[in-house]
Amino acid sequence: MEKHKKPTPNAQSGFATVDVMAALLMLLILTPTLLGYIEDGLEKSKQRAIADHLSAVTKAVSKYTKEHRATLLAAATATASKEVPFNDVRSAGFLPPSFSNKNAWGQTYRIFVLEPESETLQAVVLTYGGRTHDTAKPKFASATVPATAALVGANGGFIPTGLLTGQSNQELRGAFSGWVLPLSATDIPVPPAGHLGSLVFYDQYDIRQDYLYRFAVPGKPELNEMRTELDMTSNAIRNVGEIQFAKHDTVPASFCDAPEDEGRVFLHKDYGLYICREQKAQTVADTGNTDLVRTTALAANGDRFKKPKCPEGTNTTPAIFVSPTIVAEGALAKPMVTFQSWALDLGDEWEVKLRVKTDEEEGYQFPTSNYARMNVQTYCAKDTND
Repeated sequence: MEKHKKPTPNAQSGFATVDVMAALLMLLILTPTLLGYIEDGLEKSKQRAIADHLSAVTKAVSKYTKEHRATLLAAATATASKEVPFNDVRSAGFLPPSFSNKNAWGQTYRIFVLEPESETLQAVVLTYGGRTHDTAKPKFASATVPATAALVGANGGFIPTGLLTGQSNQELRGAFSGWVLPLSATDIPVPPAGHLGSLVFYDQYDIRQDYLYRFAVPGKPELNEMRTELDMTSNAIRNVGEIQFAKHDTVPASFCDAPEDEGRVFLHKDYGLYICREQKAQTVADTGNTDLVRTTALAANGDRFKKPKCPEGTNTTPAIFVSPTIVAEGALAKPMVTFQSWALDLGDEWEVKLRVKTDEEEGYQFPTSNYARMNVQTYCAKDTND
């Protein structure tokens, strides 16, 4: 019968078992530390997202406050605030329609405006509800929230716990104590410690930016004034209530020379509206400029008409058109054979003439106004010598 030998134990196997146990022990020791690093990294990412969210709200509130400055000045005082609904800022287009009114900690934004001094506004953004100070875990309110406020920038702030000397839980304190707003001195509800906020402060001079305001600002008409030409890049201006032109005293010879001047419209104080067409200035035929409306009249023999002042730069000269319109027979007017009308040039004016010839041998006669009239039109005709 064959005998089997018992396996001889390997001396190295014991060492392998010890190595595995040591590695597992080391892993168990390091796991809490690794989890702490991971958790800390996630928290810092959340802090950045929350800070960016508050920054966006702060910028939007700043724009809204400037645009509604007059209304807010009338409603706010140094201690009595005017609350602006978050949705008003969002619906005004300063935030995307889907922008949440809560941050990643579940804290809800509220917006207040104060007038600490005359013509000066403070916009205060505060958060309420959501995650707050926990005395069992003080790190959130005493370290995490202040650090997040610092990520917002100079406008960022927080509600302190009040445990540090010189700080109160009734104030909004800027990052690194850059500023302090005592909320208890106003009617603004004070959030619990551990809440974020921001402050926008500006006076009447801060709104003098180099952009055009959509709304009138009392006492600041220059904010609605253009300082250069406005190029609409082929886009239309619609629903215009009225247009008021500045008056030109003269029309420079080169006013319409450039190809880009085509379609340019301007107002001359004496001659009315011009339009640049085919690189020449031409009058616009509105009811105030139209010769048929403004310079047409019924006249009798011997009436006089002043010559029109022809618009500068249009290559036109004074002209007159005369045509008989009403001729009647009567006791002193025999049946007519023919009639003539013309104008005599008297320098600055014309004298219009009208004569008729009857079937008798008396020749041409100049009838009185009761028996004959002329249609007279004075106008500016194109200079044929140009």
